[in-house]
Amino acid sequence: MPVVLVAAAVVTAAVMLVAGRSFVEGQAPPAGEVVLAFDEPTDPAEQGPADLVRRAEVFPALTTEMTEQLSLPHDVRVRFSAGGGGAAYDAARHELVVPYAFVAQVRAALSSQRPTATVAELDIATVQATSGVMLHEIGHVLVEAYRLPVLGGEEVVADTFAAAAVRLVGDRVQGLDQDVLAYADFLQGYGDRTTTVDLFDDHLPAQLRAARLRCLVYGNDPGGHADLAADLPAADRPFCVADFTEAHDSWVAVLQQYRQV
Repeated sequence: MPVVLVAAAVVTAAVMLVAGRSFVEGQAPPAGEVVLAFDEPTDPAEQGPADLVRRAEVFPALTTEMTEQLSLPHDVRVRFSAGGGGAAYDAARHELVVPYAFVAQVRAALSSQRPTATVAELDIATVQATSGVMLHEIGHVLVEAYRLPVLGGEEVVADTFAAAAVRLVGDRVQGLDQDVLAYADFLQGYGDRTTTVDLFDDHLPAQLRAARLRCLVYGNDPGGHADLAADLPAADRPFCVADFTEAHDSWVAVLQQYRQV
């Protein structure tokens, strides 16, 4: 990145450019911002999912939380997009993309898991699950932005962040435990409809990911999620508590140096 010298009328200072923004040499560079954007739908089928995510409060809350709490080395764009494909983080462009068609797929998978849900209940669950997906992708953002070491596979790390975020930011963004549980339901529904397993996929099988997320959410608050205990073997429940504590404390330690002062 080139260094640009600017002579001011009163003082002469070295002005450096980072991510298109300038700052005075000797001062800390400005933290990157997380910007939320919504494409205009290009297909009538995208209008419903587009309206749903635009109305939701959780997405601006999460992007604001990232901007205010973390000192990012560059801007990150979170874009709900027209067109197809899955949710993904493009590290080269610093862009997290969630297509409207993917939001529709989330809703379809949830409908198979919640066959008695009303339209309004499916709307809520779809937003919650999409929020859980975004938490997963934010895990990828953090790995790239801070060049974090990855032990055990980045997809596992991203899922672990999604669960740990329930406590990391749960006091400021409410309901993230339900978002991660809806994300788990989406994975379960997706996995139930998948007949083949790619042995070289970085992602664990969807049903296993769903079970692990439920375990971690239970581990964060066993009393508040006693309903989950019925699906967890009694011998495994203490491990859920220990696993969540380890995941949360690890992310706290990793992110501590990157928090806004």
